[in-house]
Amino acid sequence: MRPGQLITCLLLVTRLAAADPLVFTGARPAPEMNALFEQKDNWIGGDGVYSVALTPERTLWLFSDTWVGSVRAGKRTNATIVNNTLALQDGRGASAKLQFIIRRDAEGKPRAFLTPEDKRGWFWLQSGERIEQRLFLFLAQVEKTDANSVFGFRQIGEWLGVVTNPLASPTAWRVEQRRLPCEIF
Repeated sequence: MRPGQLITCLLLVTRLAAADPLVFTGARPAPEMNALFEQKDNWIGGDGVYSVALTPERTLWLFSDTWVGSVRAGKRTNATIVNNTLALQDGRGASAKLQFIIRRDAEGKPRAFLTPEDKRGWFWLQSGERIEQRLFLFLAQVEKTDANSVFGFRQIGEWLGVVTNPLASPTAWRVEQRRLPCEIF
């Protein structure tokens, strides 16, 4: 990272830290939102879920490990897991529409939306922020470990994905991957 980039990163962190604190005012069930995620085919569930406002009416949803397949009689069938996927939500409340974005290989098999350029392990998506004309995605780089480890995986890096055209279809995004020099894990 060049000194100018580090200063920009520090200014961003300072700006976020100085923002007015959020005040929790309560919560209520949102069955109309739950219904958007109750899928029977294709995307059928994911973890590590984050949302990012792209515009006042469009929200990007980020998922880490994601089930892709079918749900029949309350059970997953013909399902596989990919390391990350996306969804785009247009609108709000009961009128909102959700489109799941799942990349596929040449044979049509689901694959992760983003993979590390250095070919080591995989990414779990960890939130993001749209600032001016760019979208910044925080990407935890993870790899498998031996059978004797506690979880069977470990984090080996942290990356920043910079999307220079976030209002385009995600399949047309230009994403620059920048390894972060300091990692917290």
